[in-house]
Amino acid sequence: MNRTARAAEAVQRFAAARPRAYAAAAFFGSALLYFVVLEAFLNIDVLNGETQVRPAAGMSPVLGLFFGWPGILGCACANIVSDFVHETTDPAQLALYACIQVVYNALPYVIWYAARRNSAFPYPRLDTVAKIGAYLVLSVLDALVITALLMPLEEDVMQALNIHAVRALNNAIFLVYVGMPLLVVLERSPLVPRAFRRVEERAPYDHRPRMNLTQRLLVGTTLLFAIVLAVFIAIGYGSYFVDGSIVTPHDLAELISSIYVMTSILTVCLYVPIIAVLRHLETHYTRPLETLTDASRDFVAQVARCQAAGTPLSATRLDERGLKLKHEMADLFAATDTMRADIVRYVDELGAVMAERERTAAELDIAARIQNGAVPHDFTSFVERYHLDVAAVLDPAREVGGDFYDVFDAGEHRVGFVIADVSGKGVPAALFMMRALAEIKEQMLANEDVGAAFTAANQRLCEHNDAMLFVTAFACVLDVSTGQLTYANAGHNPPWLRHATSHQWLPCKPGLVMGALDGASYRSAALELQPGDGLFLYTDGVTEAMDKDEGLFGNDRLQDALFEVAGTGAASAVEHVRARVDEFAAGAPQADDITMLSFVWSLPVRSLALPPDERALDDLFAFLDAACAEAGCTKRAQFTMRLVLEELFVNVAHYGFPDGHPRRSVHVEAAVDANAGCVHVSLSDEGIPYDPLSYEPEKVEAGKDNKIGGLGILLSKEMTERMAYERADGKNVVHLVFKIGA
Repeated sequence: MNRTARAAEAVQRFAAARPRAYAAAAFFGSALLYFVVLEAFLNIDVLNGETQVRPAAGMSPVLGLFFGWPGILGCACANIVSDFVHETTDPAQLALYACIQVVYNALPYVIWYAARRNSAFPYPRLDTVAKIGAYLVLSVLDALVITALLMPLEEDVMQALNIHAVRALNNAIFLVYVGMPLLVVLERSPLVPRAFRRVEERAPYDHRPRMNLTQRLLVGTTLLFAIVLAVFIAIGYGSYFVDGSIVTPHDLAELISSIYVMTSILTVCLYVPIIAVLRHLETHYTRPLETLTDASRDFVAQVARCQAAGTPLSATRLDERGLKLKHEMADLFAATDTMRADIVRYVDELGAVMAERERTAAELDIAARIQNGAVPHDFTSFVERYHLDVAAVLDPAREVGGDFYDVFDAGEHRVGFVIADVSGKGVPAALFMMRALAEIKEQMLANEDVGAAFTAANQRLCEHNDAMLFVTAFACVLDVSTGQLTYANAGHNPPWLRHATSHQWLPCKPGLVMGALDGASYRSAALELQPGDGLFLYTDGVTEAMDKDEGLFGNDRLQDALFEVAGTGAASAVEHVRARVDEFAAGAPQADDITMLSFVWSLPVRSLALPPDERALDDLFAFLDAACAEAGCTKRAQFTMRLVLEELFVNVAHYGFPDGHPRRSVHVEAAVDANAGCVHVSLSDEGIPYDPLSYEPEKVEAGKDNKIGGLGILLSKEMTERMAYERADGKNVVHLVFKIGA
C-alpha cells in the first residue's frame, strides 16, 4: 500500500470514528479554498465591475456536492466574509446574499442525492455518461437558478450583454471547466470518505478508486477543450489587447461577453458529440469490461468465502442488462460464463477428490498405526528375562510398507527373531506383510526347526496369492541358555555377525523367496554364540538407499558403519547405521522401506520348571545353589536368594491357583553376570494376576493373614538389589537381582 492509499485509509477511519471532527475539517477547508480563489480574482480590478469574471463560482457547488453540508455552509460563510471585506456591511443584505449562496451551493447536492437515493453508490463519481450528463444539466440549472435569484437585487450595468446572462454563462462555463476537474481531483485525493455522513454505509476504503475509461476520456477531453478554447481566444481576441482597441471597461466587457458566448457555443458543439461517443463506448465496451472485471473479482471472493464456510459454490450468468454486446464482446461474455461454470464444476470435482483423498489419508493413517502396532517396540521383558540387548526400527517409505520384523518367545528359554521384506510398496505390500508376519510366526511356534517352519509358511503363502507377491525373510531362534542359534534364509540379505573379537557377514545360502513357488523347501543352519555375540539384521532399504545422484549406500558403507560401532549395544548399532544412511541420502527422498533389527546375547540363562507345590522347594534350592556356585556367591547371598524365592514360590503355590484354576508349572530362570557381580532370577507362573509389589504394610493387622504374602513380601523387597513385576502373555513374571557378595 503506497503513501497516498495509507493516508486515504487514515482519513476513512477518522471520518468513521469522528464524523463531527471530519465535518468541521471539511467546513473550514472548503471555506479557506473558496475564499482564497474568490479573493484572488476580486483583487484584479480589470476582471470586476462590468466584466464579472468569477472562476470561484465553479468551485462552491462542487465542494458542496463532494463534502455535503460542511462544504455548502463553508463556502457560504467564506462568501459572507468576502462581502464584508468589500464593504457590504448591511446585516440584512449579508444574510440575503448568504441564503442565495447556500441555495447555489446546495442545489446540485440536494438534487443529486434525491435522484440517486436508492443507488448503492450515491457518491457523485463521474464514471458513467449518465452521471456526466446529470452533472452538466445540474450545472446549467444551478447557473440559471442563481441568476434568477439575483436578478431583483442587481441592476444591469453592462451594455454589451445583460449582466444576468453574463453571470449565468460565467457560472455554467466554470462549473464545466473548473468544477468537473476539481470533482475528479477530489475523488482521487486521500480526502475522500465517500461522503462523510454516509461513511458507515460504505465498505472500508483501502485504496483510491481507479479511473475507468469514461473518466479518463472525460478528463482528457475537458483538458483538450480548455486548451482549444485558450488557443482560440488567444488567436481570435489577442489582437484586441495589443492594438489598443480596449480603452474603457465597457470595451473589456464587450470582449468578455463575446468570449463567454463563443465559449458557450464551442462547449456545446464539442461536448454534444463527445457525450454521444462516450455513450457508445460505454455501452459497447467500457461497461461490459467493467462488468467482467467486477464479476471476476466477486467470483474470486465468492470462491474464498465458500471455501472458508464450507458451502457449495455456484455460478450465475453475467448481468447483461443495459449492455449492447456484439461481435467479440458477446463472445467474451459467453466464454466467461462458460469458464465460470467450468470452474464451479472443477471446484466441486476437486472438493470430492480432496474429500476422498482425506478419507484415504485417514484410512492410511489408521493402517500405518495398525502396522506399526503389529511389530514390537518394547523389549524390556527380553532384557530382564533373557538378558538380551534388542533394538529395532521400522521406517516405511510411504504411509504403510512391506517390511516387518518380530521378536517373540519361541518356547523354553528360546527367543525367535524375524525380519522380512515384501515385494512392492504401499497398501498391497502392507496387506501381504501382515499375512506373512502371522504365517511365519505361527509356523515358527509350531516347528522347532526354522527351515521346516519356512517350508510350511511358504506353502501357506503360495495359496490364494493371485497378486503374485513374494517376501524375502530371515529368521533365527536363539537358545538363551546355551547360545545356540538356528537360522534359515529365504532370499534375504545376509545378516552381520557381531562376534566379541571379530565381525563378518553371516555365511548362509539365500534360498528362494517365500510365496513364489509352491513346494519349495528350506534348510536350517546352526551357530554357537558366545556372550557378547549378536546379529544385525536389515532389509535392502538400507543398502539400496540412494543419494541425490542416485548412488547406492551399498554393503561396503554398511560394513564400515558397523565396524565403527563394534562392541557397542544393539541400540547404538541401529541408531548409528540410520544416521549414516540419512547422512548419505542428504535429503533425497526415501525410495524403499528401511528396517533394522539388532540383538546381542549377553548371558547364558539356566531354567527350571516346578509344580506349584511346596514339596518342590528342594528342587528349587538345588537349582539356586548351582547358580550360586557358578557365580561364587557368599553364604549370606545364597541364604538371601533361598529366603526370597521360597517366599515367592510358596505364595504362588498357596494363592496363585484357586479352586477351578488349572495348576500349571512355575518356571524359574537364572543368569549370572560376573562383570556386574550379580545374579538375575525370574519367577513366572500362569496363576491369577497378582502384583507382589502392590503390598502396603500399613494395611497388615497383627495376627491376621489378610493379604497374600504378608510381611514376607516386604522383606523380599528389602533383601533384593532390584525387584520388578509384569503381567506378560498371561503370566505373572517377577524379576529379581541379587548381589553376589551380599
